[in-house]
Amino acid sequence: MKKISLFFFLVSATLLFSACVEKNKDSLVVGTTIDGLMTLDPAEIFEFSGMEYVDNTYNTLVVYDPKNPESIYGEVAESWAVSEDKKTITFKIRPNIQFASGNMLTAHDVVFSMHRAILLGKQPSQLLTQFGFNADNIKERIRASDDFTFVFEMDDAYAETFVLYCLTANVGAIVDQKEVMSHVVNEDMGNLWLKTHHAGSGAFKLGLWKPNEVLILEAHKGYFKGAPKINKLILQHISDVSSSILMLEEGDIDILKNIDLASEQMEKLKKRMQVERVSQGSTRYLLLNQKNQYLRIPEVQEAIRYLIDYEGIIQNLLKEEAFIHQTFIPKGFFGALNENPYSYNVEKARALLEKVGLGNTLSFTLETTNSELGQALQASFAKGGIKLVINLGDTKQVLTKMRERRYDIGLSVWAPDYFDPHANAATFSRNPDNSDASHEKTVAWRCSWNIPDLTKITEEAMRESDLERRKEIYHDLQKKLLASPIINIFQHDRVIVMRNNVHGIVLSNASNKMFYESAYKAK
Repeated sequence: MKKISLFFFLVSATLLFSACVEKNKDSLVVGTTIDGLMTLDPAEIFEFSGMEYVDNTYNTLVVYDPKNPESIYGEVAESWAVSEDKKTITFKIRPNIQFASGNMLTAHDVVFSMHRAILLGKQPSQLLTQFGFNADNIKERIRASDDFTFVFEMDDAYAETFVLYCLTANVGAIVDQKEVMSHVVNEDMGNLWLKTHHAGSGAFKLGLWKPNEVLILEAHKGYFKGAPKINKLILQHISDVSSSILMLEEGDIDILKNIDLASEQMEKLKKRMQVERVSQGSTRYLLLNQKNQYLRIPEVQEAIRYLIDYEGIIQNLLKEEAFIHQTFIPKGFFGALNENPYSYNVEKARALLEKVGLGNTLSFTLETTNSELGQALQASFAKGGIKLVINLGDTKQVLTKMRERRYDIGLSVWAPDYFDPHANAATFSRNPDNSDASHEKTVAWRCSWNIPDLTKITEEAMRESDLERRKEIYHDLQKKLLASPIINIFQHDRVIVMRNNVHGIVLSNASNKMFYESAYKAK
């Protein structure tokens, strides 16, 4: 009865029935957080949960090796060639790739997917429009010369790897043109339908999605690399750590991830389960909204940097799951500057606030999904004379406020979309349009930070073909952001806990990615 009551505590009766039916070696149940999943359309997905969904249900032209991100190879593309002027890449499309619908994938689907992403103009479209594409030129520049040849003609010369890494992102996912266009409403290119449906060719297809509760994926039997070994993949939303550990121990879930575990919990699990720690590219940061007159003051920004107890948070809360990293390009990426000049120093913080006449007068609201981190910041800020009011919400609530610029201070996490420094520079040191109506809602935009000079430098960096010069530019940008309203705090490692009969999971060393197509459960 204990297991049944536990399940009813965590999920609805419908989900209980589904999970119990599927509790066998042909299905895999993952306890994780999926409250940030707001849409299933790869042209607008831009958050962690959605990225994992796309990785396992769609294919892209090229991919990188999860274990060796510097190795790029073709997926839908069988091969490719770069023109002499480096402005055009021509891809040969692999034949005999089947969508979940049964339709066959061709170069025309690739063209449609790229055109669609650009025309919809959702946030991920910036990964394509940065190459000079717009509604007026895409028919000419993004085209199919035959059923299995795709041409990608850019406005300028770019480093080949930079372009390819961008095409590995979710926005590069290839959708089934026939299937999507059969569900168009008011010329929306199938966006309304694809928010809750699937049109991919990946290892899995959509079975059921109940927002904030469960995402069930079913094996795509016609997958061109071979059908997955498990028939169903169930991503179950988990919010209670203690209950989720019990579910893992009793076999109600097979894998537990994206959950903050206390050190004593981790030590116990290591004795009975498989525990893997993988270095990640995701970083946690504070955003100081520049619409707040006090958070625009440089001395206040610097004081806040000194009021973060970096070491204390690592030792007492995050332990194995993070390390101090105060620059915006993740350690392990090309161009990363691994400098951490700030430490917890109440005296320096108080002196800075007194200098501008703001000692013991400031009060801000903190938007966060993590109560323990919020409370730690609240306590350390208080010692410096800043009152921090915690506004705890789920991922969707916090992100919505930050995307609408309706907050004082936001605590959030960023994961790069591809393995290149511009993946982070494009959002941390770039804000081409600071108006509220901007469609490029970069991290810099989210804190209302108007930076035309840094934006120009960032865009020059992505075009720089000389690697040493490019590295210098990124080092300079990171140094500049060490005095800014964007405060990078930690880089995350990811701890995955699995039952001992789970095998074949592929974890990425570069991002918050996990691949299940080769996963299986031993008897």
